[in-house]
Amino acid sequence: MPTSFGMDAWFTLSVSCVTTSTDKLSKEEWTAVTAQKNVEDIRLKIVLKASEMSPIPEKNSNRMDDSRTRDLQAKYDELLNYTLDVERKKKTADTQLEHLTSSMSSKGMKTGYPLYVLLLFMVISAATSRNFDKILGLFEVQ
Repeated sequence: MPTSFGMDAWFTLSVSCVTTSTDKLSKEEWTAVTAQKNVEDIRLKIVLKASEMSPIPEKNSNRMDDSRTRDLQAKYDELLNYTLDVERKKKTADTQLEHLTSSMSSKGMKTGYPLYVLLLFMVISAATSRNFDKILGLFEVQ
């Protein structure tokens, strides 16, 4: 649980006055002791201050901060250059698209056949019709 001073930790110790030796109790011995209710629980609160938490001395931490700052600055510069390059490419693509769009609209999106094709079709139709002589007479010069 963090505090303004550092970290708090709680530990519970289970203590029994069974033996005078320093050997650990086996599982069976510990179960027998707890069954007899000869166990005393002690709760400890340990506060670790912020200055004790840092294993790196201040001089090294400044060097770490400087190297980390340089690394972050290098990554930032790389991302900035990449972003500017992408923006340049986008602007080029936009101008190309604008030129293509304007060239298509200046030509006009005409639909249908050109005039000479229509005239040719009319002449061929008239030539193959039964009344070709009458139609030709309309255009004779006298």
